[in-house]
Amino acid sequence: MKILLVVHYYLPRHQAGTEIYTRNLARALSREHEVRIFTSEDGVAAGGRFEVKDDMHEGIPVRRLIHPGPPDFERSYSDPEFDAAFGKTLDEFSPDLVHFLHLFRLSLGFPAEAKRRKIPALLTLADFWFLCPPILLLKPDFELCPGPDDAERCAACGNAIGHFYSGEVSSLLLGQERLAERLLQAGHALKRKLPAPLLDRVRAWRAPAQQAELEQRRAQLRGRLAYARGALKNLDLVLSPSRFLRQKMIEAKLVPPEKIIHSDYGFDLEPFRHLARTSSDHLRLGFIGTLVEHKGAHVLIEAMNRLADTPATLDIFGDLAIFPAYAQRLKKLSRNPRVRFAGRFDNPDVGQTLSSLDALVVPSLWYENSPLTIHEAFLAGIPVVASNLGGMAELVIDNVSGLLFQPGDAADLSRMLRRLAAEPGLLERLRRGIPPVKSIQENVIELTEIYRRLKLGVGASIFN
Repeated sequence: MKILLVVHYYLPRHQAGTEIYTRNLARALSREHEVRIFTSEDGVAAGGRFEVKDDMHEGIPVRRLIHPGPPDFERSYSDPEFDAAFGKTLDEFSPDLVHFLHLFRLSLGFPAEAKRRKIPALLTLADFWFLCPPILLLKPDFELCPGPDDAERCAACGNAIGHFYSGEVSSLLLGQERLAERLLQAGHALKRKLPAPLLDRVRAWRAPAQQAELEQRRAQLRGRLAYARGALKNLDLVLSPSRFLRQKMIEAKLVPPEKIIHSDYGFDLEPFRHLARTSSDHLRLGFIGTLVEHKGAHVLIEAMNRLADTPATLDIFGDLAIFPAYAQRLKKLSRNPRVRFAGRFDNPDVGQTLSSLDALVVPSLWYENSPLTIHEAFLAGIPVVASNLGGMAELVIDNVSGLLFQPGDAADLSRMLRRLAAEPGLLERLRRGIPPVKSIQENVIELTEIYRRLKLGVGASIFN
């Protein structure tokens, strides 16, 4: 079977969870099928708005659509020029099936190109991008958003449309300090100092313009939501790695229940074979991930600051250079000398890195989908302490395979960590409660059957 995998970013430059999963899937599928990758890459195109380049990565052909980013909000999700480039790829490769892994930085018009050519297509959801332009379902003050509500919540949200469109809010939430944000904060500070009568007159003068801006945002965001709904209709099946995300998509009426099924990721088990666990006289904790605010590393550091009398160490694995302002904030915040900033490591070393820990902490402030770090910890036989939220709470069964704490609550997290350090037999009991994790080989067997049925024209309802 000829299979085209489509993903927003790909290796070697990008090595986050979705990219790693796509790579593992491509390698496993290529043992019996002809596989190609279609992806995007940040960069300046030579002689135009974008360019297409072909290369090979680990023996698999990769076509990269290179561009600097969307020029306006609409083209952050729908780009006819990109659609045409993708259609040309479909014509050249003539795949039997297209499997979309992410369409961020590409175009929601791609499923229509496949359908126009009568090529079966399915999507594995990676996050909340279909529901939320900045992906995270977080409001500007890091308050959780329940969903778009026909774009009403989005229109009122300062994160929904920004200078860089889909990516702009993420960069704001990801800890970058931009001039525009500092100017906005300065404006709010000045507003608080204005006399009340003057402030009332300014508000009255601004009201018509603000209402017009709100109406424009509402129209833009409703347009995006409608387009996303149409794109999903052009797919034959949608896979959701978490039940939580599946329910969110159904609640938002983006996809009917019979067309979306729960199917978690598969993992390469090789890095976790024959791990040599080491023992220690103290609790060894770890954080693995991008050092960005919504991942909650600051909550973990605050919790560690409360454990000065507890024999526990924390290794924070993450690149300090990606968001240096947030990294610097973490360093200033840390007062426990047993907290170490260990930098990044290469993905093949994940098993060995985890084997040096007693527990992994996942303190995210957003819902998450189905975090790869939790699965990897389980593969290494490591219990997980996680925020009681979304996809994390779905994977970590409290007091069985790990411990759950209230999101963003450093005091509650410190209580959980103190339990791990002091309660006799707790760590061993949690290790015994770790569930099995699906291998990439099992995942490929499952997907190959889905591919076969879709190729035969079987309706989505048979998968439920």
